[in-house]
Amino acid sequence: MKKLIIVILITLGFIAIWQITRPLRQRAFFRTSVPTLPTQAKEDEKSTINPFGVMLSKGMDLSIAKKFGAAYYRTSVAVFLDQWSGVCNECDEALSQNLQLILTIRNNGGGGKPATPPTDYETFRNSVSQIVSKYKPAVLVIENEENSEALFYTGTPEQYNHELKVACEVAHQSGIKCANGGIVSSLAVLLVANHYLEQGDVSTFTLKKL
Repeated sequence: MKKLIIVILITLGFIAIWQITRPLRQRAFFRTSVPTLPTQAKEDEKSTINPFGVMLSKGMDLSIAKKFGAAYYRTSVAVFLDQWSGVCNECDEALSQNLQLILTIRNNGGGGKPATPPTDYETFRNSVSQIVSKYKPAVLVIENEENSEALFYTGTPEQYNHELKVACEVAHQSGIKCANGGIVSSLAVLLVANHYLEQGDVSTFTLKKL
C-alpha cells in the first residue's frame, strides 16, 4: 500500500513539474524552431540598391549628382540622331562620374523645333545601335513627350509606335531597357479623368480634384 502511495505521489510530482515548466518549454521550442530572419543581411542588400537619379541643367557640375547620392543621371540634352557624330560629351562625363545613364534620343528637332518621324529606318537603326553599343545606358528613352506636337513630335501615334518599336528592338538586343518619352501632364490628367468616368465616378469632388 505504501509503495502504491509513493508511486502515486511521484507521478503527481512529475505531472506538476511538467505543467509548471510547460510555458518555458514552449518558449524554448519557438526560439529554436522558428528560423531567425537575416534582418541585417536584408538591410545591407537594400542599401546597395539605389533607385535615385537626377537631371541637372546644362553646364552644371555633374559631381553634384554624386554628392546627392544619385546613381542615375538623365542628360540635360537629348542625343539628336541627325546630328550624331559618335560623341556625346555629357554622356562621357556622366560615365566618368560612375553614373548610369538615362539617355534620351530624338530623331531630329531641337532648338524649339519638334522632331519628325524617321524616313530612313536603316540609318535610324544603325545610329541607335551605335549609341547603345558605346554608352550602354541603363534606360534608352525614345523622343520626349511625344504627344506634344507643338513642342516635341509631329508624327502620328502610329508613326511614333513604329519608331519606338524599332529603337527598342535594338536596345533589347543589347540587354538595354527602353521606354517612351512620357506624356505631357495635361494628357495624364485627362486620362485619369477618363478612367474615373469609365468607372462611373462623376462626382463634383472628383472632377475638382482633377
